[in-house]
Amino acid sequence: MPPPPATLEQPAKDLPMLEFPPDEVKVIHWPDPAPWGGLRKAMTKEDFETRDWNEGELACTWKFEFNNGYAEAGEERMKMKEIGFMVGLPDAFLASPHGKQGSRMFFEVEVWLTNSMMRKPDFCVLTADQIRQAKAGQEPIPKFMIEVVSPSDQSNYHDQKLIDYFKAGVEVVWHVNPRLEMVIIYTAPGEGEIMHGDDVCTAAPAFPEFRIKACDVFAAAKL
Repeated sequence: MPPPPATLEQPAKDLPMLEFPPDEVKVIHWPDPAPWGGLRKAMTKEDFETRDWNEGELACTWKFEFNNGYAEAGEERMKMKEIGFMVGLPDAFLASPHGKQGSRMFFEVEVWLTNSMMRKPDFCVLTADQIRQAKAGQEPIPKFMIEVVSPSDQSNYHDQKLIDYFKAGVEVVWHVNPRLEMVIIYTAPGEGEIMHGDDVCTAAPAFPEFRIKACDVFAAAKL
């Protein structure tokens, strides 16, 4: 069982907040299935950006994000068994008219939605112009995000991320559920359209010419 949360000021989101020594980062493993990584640690943006998050045994497990003064391990990183998505989705986008015009889909890129909030979506798409901006040191906001949702993910966490994305200017978000083989397409928080089988998924209004059947989203993951 996890230790009880420390008696501190309540965070804005309904997540456990635990106090650790300043030089230590821990993840609390909750009963299976784990709802999320369990870390919420007060930290300055400077400390977050200078810390080596690739160190230690947890580096390959959790995605560390920054949320208004807190480091969070909100969800697990994608696993080797999900390699089909990492290959199939970018390839499908590259073959679309948008891909041929220079837009690209990237995997687990740090996206600063505001000066004090960094999220790391499973996939995001940048236009050719946004790629040039990123190379010049700017922080463009992708218009299209994809999250691969696992059974262990906490729904409140993904609901909050949807709100964060759309407030920052994202236009469309896909929630891809491998277990149910369905894609939920959001164009606003709470406005999701469920797609499965031969239903055609699009990234409109951001990238309307990217069209793929829901079944084909999962077909690459099965090869």
